[in-house]
Amino acid sequence: MLTAKAQSYKYKRGKYRVPEVAKAAGPQQMGATGDGSYLTLFGRNWAAILNKKTQQVELYGETPTGWEQVPIPPIAHPTRECRHLALAFDQSARHVFAYEVGEQIFIRQWDALLGEFVYRGPFVGVDPVLINDAEVNYFVPDSDVLLLYLTPDRKSLKMRVQRQLYAIEHHIESYATPKTLDILAPLGYQWQAEGDGLNVRSEMYPVYISEMAASGAVSPPTTWDYIPIVLIQNLNEIAASGAVSPPTTWNYPLVVMVYNGGVDVAASASVSAPVQWNYYV
Repeated sequence: MLTAKAQSYKYKRGKYRVPEVAKAAGPQQMGATGDGSYLTLFGRNWAAILNKKTQQVELYGETPTGWEQVPIPPIAHPTRECRHLALAFDQSARHVFAYEVGEQIFIRQWDALLGEFVYRGPFVGVDPVLINDAEVNYFVPDSDVLLLYLTPDRKSLKMRVQRQLYAIEHHIESYATPKTLDILAPLGYQWQAEGDGLNVRSEMYPVYISEMAASGAVSPPTTWDYIPIVLIQNLNEIAASGAVSPPTTWNYPLVVMVYNGGVDVAASASVSAPVQWNYYV
């Protein structure tokens, strides 16, 4: 694994050639869902490479002493024809691959009903990237694998999701000039897609508060802007509360408190007003 860059194929990006190495957070052990927690399913670093020496896609998991190769079935296409390898992991604790072959994108994912890997696609597009959005807000139950890619003319950014079996194409942005897409990474309750001439961030993901009986609070900064945040509080106890305190200066953009009271007898959620400057609703 230490020589992955030297052993991997490389795809052309302008005047540079980029190693076919993809990284993602994944399970402690392949196929072992355990307690279903974030640490169990996404607490280990993984990497995949298109190895030009072995002519295989190879998967490695990080260990305290280095990287160990984990055996996986070969992909359905010759590696010399594949480019822009992408890696993610889903709730089944199995890897998901995406790659491009001749301006068509193929997805390989685990099918729990069949007990084997299956393919989705091909979809017309280039520069596929993957992420499981559990890496974005650390909430596994509602997580999904996202596939982002560009149209062949590189002037539109598209998305498909595993929950829909990648069958529905969602439009994100259009561009006047061709772009490239290289990275899709978690960024503090947002994901960020980056490339040459392209930088796109998602909307803010919610922050889930799942204690049995407690309060949810967000402390303010003392100066400058307060970044938008969403709190979701699901209360199943007799009484509880959720509060957001205001900043003391500058602007206070949107704060959303989503409250699911269920059958509670008494509960409350409140947002205090700022003491000065502007308050946006």
